Amino acid sequence: MKKSKALSFSVIITIILFHANGSFAQRPNVTIDNSKLGKDSAVSRVIPAIGKVIGILRDSSTKEVIEFASVALLRFRDSSAVTGNLTDGKGHFTIEEVPVGKYILRISSIGYRKMDSKPFLLIPSEPLKDFGTVYVPSSTKKLKELEISADKVDYLNSIDKKVYNADKDLTSVGGTASDLLKNVPSVNVDVDGKVSLRGNDNVTILIDGKPSGLGGGDKTTLLQQLPASTIDQIEVITNPSARYDAEGMAGIINIKTKKDKRSGVNGTITLGVGTNDKYNTGFTLNNRTKKTNLFAQYTFRDDSKTQSGESHRYNSYTLPKSIYSSYTSGKQYNESHNAKLGADFFLNDYNTLTTSGGYTNRFENKPETVLYTFDTLLGLLAPNVIRENSSIEKSHGGEGNLEYRHLFPGTKREFSSSINYSVNDRNEDEEYVSKVADAVTIKHRSITGGKYIVGNFQSDYIHPVNDKAKLEAGLKVAFRRNDNDIIGAKTDSLNTYVPDPIYTDHFIYEDQIYAGYAQYSGRVNKFDYIVGLRAEQTVIVGKSETSSEDFKKNYLDLFPSATVKYTLKEVNELQLSYSRRVNRPGQQQLNPFTDYSDSLNVRSGNPQLNPEYISSYELGYFRRFIEQSIGATVYYRKTNNLITRYRTLDTLVGITTTTFKNFSSSSNSGIEIIMRNQLAKTLSATTSFNLFQNKIDGSNVEAELQSNNTNWNLRTSINWKVKRTTSFQITGNYMSPNKSPQGSFKGMSGVDVGFRQELLKGKLTFSANVTDIFNTRKFQIHNEGNGFVLDQIRKRESRIANFILVYRFGKADASLFGKKRSTKTEFPQQDYNNGDF
Repeated sequence: MKKSKALSFSVIITIILFHANGSFAQRPNVTIDNSKLGKDSAVSRVIPAIGKVIGILRDSSTKEVIEFASVALLRFRDSSAVTGNLTDGKGHFTIEEVPVGKYILRISSIGYRKMDSKPFLLIPSEPLKDFGTVYVPSSTKKLKELEISADKVDYLNSIDKKVYNADKDLTSVGGTASDLLKNVPSVNVDVDGKVSLRGNDNVTILIDGKPSGLGGGDKTTLLQQLPASTIDQIEVITNPSARYDAEGMAGIINIKTKKDKRSGVNGTITLGVGTNDKYNTGFTLNNRTKKTNLFAQYTFRDDSKTQSGESHRYNSYTLPKSIYSSYTSGKQYNESHNAKLGADFFLNDYNTLTTSGGYTNRFENKPETVLYTFDTLLGLLAPNVIRENSSIEKSHGGEGNLEYRHLFPGTKREFSSSINYSVNDRNEDEEYVSKVADAVTIKHRSITGGKYIVGNFQSDYIHPVNDKAKLEAGLKVAFRRNDNDIIGAKTDSLNTYVPDPIYTDHFIYEDQIYAGYAQYSGRVNKFDYIVGLRAEQTVIVGKSETSSEDFKKNYLDLFPSATVKYTLKEVNELQLSYSRRVNRPGQQQLNPFTDYSDSLNVRSGNPQLNPEYISSYELGYFRRFIEQSIGATVYYRKTNNLITRYRTLDTLVGITTTTFKNFSSSSNSGIEIIMRNQLAKTLSATTSFNLFQNKIDGSNVEAELQSNNTNWNLRTSINWKVKRTTSFQITGNYMSPNKSPQGSFKGMSGVDVGFRQELLKGKLTFSANVTDIFNTRKFQIHNEGNGFVLDQIRKRESRIANFILVYRFGKADASLFGKKRSTKTEFPQQDYNNGDF
């Protein structure tokens, strides 16, 4: 194992060094060779780079902005590339420091026609070219001669978020959202599927900008049942503006699912198989016309994963000292169905109505065997105990969404409103059978019924003040309800199950959040800014039907935010941001019920918990080169009332209890660096590095509960486009050891590889990947407390090979672009792009 771990780490370091070799290569000044200019030129001279090109890109059919499109500036005389940029999240593009001369602007983006502008001049007396709003039509079957040549970028940095394109990740093909997030910079996923952002697991997960109840309130379950094949982009928002909910200490991860924008009937069929009985299949279907866009998707997954673990607790309070150990082995079987159906109705040029619905059905079986041993330094203390655990869980859920968008004629004002509702029903049957010397000593059984409901209503209004500034405002009402009912039983002397109140609990959790926000954004010279304020009224009600211990919390909070970006040059950006956020305790943390499923390590919640309040500051720098880019962010996060796990040992009975406490505070400071380098025409690399220091002050609970530790994470990905239809990828990551007031984590690393081959002129794609090829990903923790030391190791099956086939079908309808709309509409067709195209 040590050899594999060393090999895994060496691979990561090797590809990092290979990447760094070209990371800081800069483009030289634009120079004219006088030998090619003629007799009048005696010496070489530098062309003055004073030109600037700006504009906005919109879809000619839907009028939506086109994000992350490639905008290149070509020399008129030979069509060679001079410089370029990408559109931001609002469709804007800016190209600065352009030498004077004659150029052509080329626009290209996946799913759209490639467009070249008419030639134009940039001269000292007229150095600015403003294209205004450019309307770009979708690509079609009959227009395939205008085939897009540019690849979609894998990463884009904008003023309020970082965006990662899922299609660029070959190693997660055939996997889930959890597998995809493992390769996103700033994000870590542990062996249990828990997601953290910059080392903190208090992160909000959104699906298409909205919370989803299909996972039953469990973020891990939600991500593990969402197929990676349905995901278009991952948005990472570490310092959200007032437009976003204030929930989430570390920030927000928004997962945007795919929706085909091409016209006509299009779709995909997917078949996949993985090692050790892993299967997945699915399809997508889309039919887009001038008035409607109908879309549907379905996925099925059937897989199994082995899991193992061991723990050793050294008890110093006993004489002689004792060792309590457990050894676990088991398997997890999963079967899930996910379906989505929806429609966009383009009522006219100014009104769009969207409705969609989703359904999920999930089955999980987790058989497990645990061996318990009790020893002293003098020999065996007690007989070994074997416990056989079984857990069968069934859940199903549905959600519905309704969205309306209105564009005001003759202006850029916009109003949108949405309502969504989701519900998840969950039933779990667990049985624990304990044996000593092959004789059954006791049986426990618990049946859990849970119902999780989420609802949201939101309205937003955008009012441009002028061409460079706008005011946004909105209202939102959100509610959640989690009804969790556990019925416990144990066997009596006749081996018959009878009710057991120790294992019985019925807890109902509800919260309502009433929010409103306003924010102002704009541009002054080279400064872009967003300033906002959000108010949230929170009402939380907890009711224990078992213990009659009820509680209610009601409080109002204000959450200011501000972001300023200064463009030093088009290729240099400096950004400063601040936000205040909150992390409210959830149902599991508040429920006073004591869980005895592991009788020597019990768990309980704490209804007296208060919310955490976070002040977050970031200073970022972004630099673009012709073939490289680098972004560096220095951040600081101060948290008051830190919610954390707290473990105690009862020396009279030898039982540890884990609960939750509000520690006084914590502070987290660090630096994050993301580099992208085009090493060669067909070879690129992306590396992210996060170094942070975490200080925790728990002196309000125990005087010695304080920690100060430094951690770092490293991730790199090499992409090799062997030829136009063949791609290869290798990705490595490393998580350093870290500490908490009561323990430490020993670090983890892994390497994944992926391959993609396009066949049948792009209609068929074959992909293959292997995750954790050195089998090094495992979770190791060390805990210390009064009278005990605890070491734990957990391992889930992580070395998995997947093989996937994707077939694309469809025929776009070119006639949709044949008819010109009236020029009276606010959004003219491409033919009316100011005569520039």
